[in-house]
Amino acid sequence: RPIALFGLDATHQARVPTHWRSRMDSLPKTPAAHILKVSVDYFAKAYKDIYDQDSAPVHDVLCVAYLLAPELFDGIHRHVAVETTSALTLGATVVDTWQFSGQPANATWITDVDAEGMFSLLLERVATL
Repeated sequence: RPIALFGLDATHQARVPTHWRSRMDSLPKTPAAHILKVSVDYFAKAYKDIYDQDSAPVHDVLCVAYLLAPELFDGIHRHVAVETTSALTLGATVVDTWQFSGQPANATWITDVDAEGMFSLLLERVATL
């Protein structure tokens, strides 16, 4: 199966801006809309309190959006491995961006996100649940 990976550099491109948070208020009053709003509000507060940033990313939502609308994303097909032996970098995901390893590409590393398109998709889909 094809593998797509989202690093923080990609997921941080899709931070929920204030105008999108206010648009969530217009969603139908459903459990799905409530969960979305509570989750986004929680992470927005955490990012403000911890990082002094006014918006928070929606990491997991991007993965689902990719399955529904892959055209909203760009990436590079590269060899990706998880470090399993180093005490310093154990568990780190290593992307052979410059293809120095000579290993065959085994995943698509997502590099760009159409955040506006992704948020539109998110609100459209949550509104129908």
